[in-house]
Amino acid sequence: MSRPLCPYPQVAVYKGTGDEVQLSAAICTRRCRKTLYWAILLFAPFLKFRAPCDTPQVQAEVATVRGFPRTFVTNYKAFYWQSPEGRSTWPYRYADKWISEDRLDQNPPRVARIYALVASVFFDAFIASQDGKYSYWYLRPNQLDPTIVTLFPTPNFPSYPSNHATFATAQSEVLAYLFPAHVEFIRAVAKEGGDSRVWAGIHYPMDLVSGNQLGNSVAQMFIEWAQTDGSQ
Repeated sequence: MSRPLCPYPQVAVYKGTGDEVQLSAAICTRRCRKTLYWAILLFAPFLKFRAPCDTPQVQAEVATVRGFPRTFVTNYKAFYWQSPEGRSTWPYRYADKWISEDRLDQNPPRVARIYALVASVFFDAFIASQDGKYSYWYLRPNQLDPTIVTLFPTPNFPSYPSNHATFATAQSEVLAYLFPAHVEFIRAVAKEGGDSRVWAGIHYPMDLVSGNQLGNSVAQMFIEWAQTDGSQ
């Protein structure tokens, strides 16, 4: 068995001249299902003509992700937001606390309404976010720049928009509507949830911007519906 000329997942493409079994006669490039076995007719150094991977704006965002100054605190928070609580149950923890503080636990229908709104906005925000992801199919930062080292494995689905930013914004806006005394606090919590994905190296800032906008739009629809649901 012969040893591959190029490290996986790259493959060797023959330049057209020289000894085919020597690395000097090949170009190491990523696999391309459609072109892997095509023979180059004329422009052997084809890589110099490769189109730039993305716009200057996206390249600047990649630089932001790559150059983010990680600290113990940002790492801790990024891991928290990757945990089961950070991904799913954090809104209910705050809802439980504020329900108790406001003595709403003595009103079961009111409590049921709170939980229903927080859960329902999540489901619609999820659908909206996934629609965006699989409409744009945008690659992750470390796919654009392999030198970026993420804190934990990158999710195996598209980058834009950020699920975390979408969900956190949607649920925090509903909580802000339900508990207006905690508006600034809960919005700051949601912002941290989105920001943590850049801190972890798995999202661009633009993913957070679009996720925040999307989550807010979904939340406002639920809030408008709740304002006329007859519970006032």
